[in-house]
Amino acid sequence: MQPKIELAKTRDFGEIINDTFVFIGQNWKPLLKSFAIICGFFIVANLVVALLQQHKMTSEIQNFPNRGVGRFGRLTSLFGPAYFLSLLFGIVSLTAISLVPLSFMALYKEKGNVAPETEEVWGYFKHYFLRFIGSYLLISLVFIIGFLLCIVPGIYLFPILSLVLPIIVFENADLGYSWSKSFQLIKENWWSTFGALFVSGIITYAASAVFIIPVTLITVGSMFVSKTPPTSSAFILSTIVSSLCYVFYMIPSITAALCYFNLNEQKEGTGLMNRINNFGTNDLDAGLPKEEY
Repeated sequence: MQPKIELAKTRDFGEIINDTFVFIGQNWKPLLKSFAIICGFFIVANLVVALLQQHKMTSEIQNFPNRGVGRFGRLTSLFGPAYFLSLLFGIVSLTAISLVPLSFMALYKEKGNVAPETEEVWGYFKHYFLRFIGSYLLISLVFIIGFLLCIVPGIYLFPILSLVLPIIVFENADLGYSWSKSFQLIKENWWSTFGALFVSGIITYAASAVFIIPVTLITVGSMFVSKTPPTSSAFILSTIVSSLCYVFYMIPSITAALCYFNLNEQKEGTGLMNRINNFGTNDLDAGLPKEEY
């Protein structure tokens, strides 16, 4: 049996990618359970609101030819409460999808490489949620601005910003400290960190594309065959499949966490020191029932 993944250790590029999927493989049941229970509510809420918005959009598109160009202004009604609720639940869903695996890994490390229960993950999730979502929004804004500034600043900031959220959870830190430390950790390790995160992102989107592309092709194909706008059923199917693919978005978070542990070990070596301190302290009778007299 393959030994449990040790999080706090140095890894090269290939080991980070490999251990991402080894960790998922070893803990997929409790990890998926935590994801389904905690993230499920937000994803379902986002799905319902998105379906309402899609239905409204479909109705507008189908009725548009009968309304004339002069009534084009009615399309602005699409940006109503359902639209903004969809944005809100989308942001909350993405935040939860990032926070759940990080909370899971923090507890996994704290418990000595033992998968935590969903209730424990929920406790961490509640503790970090407000701090996490605020940081998530700010990081996303900085990332977008970086890409708008000729793309290069966004690419440079990508691996640095990816470390901020893991630092917040694993070190129980605020945004300012996490921001500063991410720059310290990335020194002389930008390329390897960028490469690991980039490959992880490609794998994530490729896995999602396996399910999304066929649905998209069916939807677009039906439009050309029938020469009519897509039906509500096509939009519903597309939205449901896209929501189910959210599960793949945990992969980059796990990779970012392993990048953090790798860089932190290179700089501080805390995991190695803990293993040295614990060497020889394991109880040989661990796991055996205590004797009764």
